[in-house]
Amino acid sequence: MGCDEAVARHSIRVAYNVGISPELLLAVVYSESSFVKDKHHSLSYVYGLCGVNVKAHPHYATIAKNWRGNVVCGANELSIYLRECNGNVVRALTKYKGVSKLGERQARHTFSIYKELR
Repeated sequence: MGCDEAVARHSIRVAYNVGISPELLLAVVYSESSFVKDKHHSLSYVYGLCGVNVKAHPHYATIAKNWRGNVVCGANELSIYLRECNGNVVRALTKYKGVSKLGERQARHTFSIYKELR
C-alpha cells in the first residue's frame, strides 16, 4: 500500500484526537482514495481522501474540499458511527460507505484492510 507520509501523519493525529483507531482511519483513507489528496470521485458531491458525502453532510461542504479538513470530517463521521453501532466496526463502516449491498461489500473490504494494518 503506497502512502503519502503527510496524509498518514495527519490521519494518525486526527484519529487520536477523535478517539478512533488510526489503523481504521488509514484503512478508510486507503479504500476511499488510495491516499490521493485531490481524489475525484464519480459522484460530484463526494470529496477527497475520506470520500466525504457533502449531500448527506452539508455542514462539511466547505471544509471537506481541503485534504486536511476532509480527513477531520471523515474521522468525525466514523467516530459518530462507531458510537451509534456500539463499537461494531463493520456496521459503522457500512453506515460510512452507505447502507446497501454495495456499501456492505465495501465495508467488508475496508475492514479487511484495517485488520491487515493492526
